[in-house]
Amino acid sequence: MTNQFTEGDIIQGMLRGRDESYHPIIYFGEIDSDYFHGGMITHSNQHGNVRLNDNHFNQKINNDPRPSYFVNNKLIKKQE
Repeated sequence: MTNQFTEGDIIQGMLRGRDESYHPIIYFGEIDSDYFHGGMITHSNQHGNVRLNDNHFNQKINNDPRPSYFVNNKLIKKQE
């Protein structure tokens, strides 16, 4: 997976249902051939999420006018 992504890339899952890969993930680095560390981006300002400004992105993920927030927790995500 490391040959496809670099730290800071935003990954958007192909299956976008609520029980699938609904939120975009920031790629932090590979753990092994099955898992990687990532951070979730959301529109929720609850639970201590950190507001992201436009200058935090090279380009916006989509045209949604709502502010984006970083879920302040390092996640372990399956590469699939």
